[in-house]
Amino acid sequence: MIAEARAFGRIALALAIGSVGGYVGYRLDLPLAWMIGAMVFVTVSSIAGAPVALSPKLRAFMIAVLGVMLGSAFTPELLERVGRWSGSLAVLLVVVVATTMLVMAYFDRVGGMDRVTAFFAGAPGGINEMVITGGHLGGDERVIALSHSLRILLIVFTVPFGYR
Repeated sequence: MIAEARAFGRIALALAIGSVGGYVGYRLDLPLAWMIGAMVFVTVSSIAGAPVALSPKLRAFMIAVLGVMLGSAFTPELLERVGRWSGSLAVLLVVVVATTMLVMAYFDRVGGMDRVTAFFAGAPGGINEMVITGGHLGGDERVIALSHSLRILLIVFTVPFGYR
């Protein structure tokens, strides 16, 4: 019972911090204010050591929602155009492998991470897959999650300003 209450408290704290962050983002008139504000506040709080958590059920539900949204964008017309992208996809593959190796080396040598954590923290991909697989192989799940959260945060925080 105490563990459940503690878990609920960590989830409630994350939602409260995210709500405050969303409101601050809204007041600052940021693009995607509620998302960016919440991400910044919860990420900074987590890095600072705040005991925040996410409900596994809520996480699973949101993954399903995002999956449906992304999956609905794929149409037969989109698949017909894949052949035209072969050159871009080949370059993308080389860039992904090169940047993964460079970031992994940086995290290993400069960041002092073990090799498994450095690889899964530096490899692009879905945060859930990287955290789960990296954790199963002995990596530090929290470090992997925070690394990917920061990457996502930087992208979400910079790209909308470019479009604004």
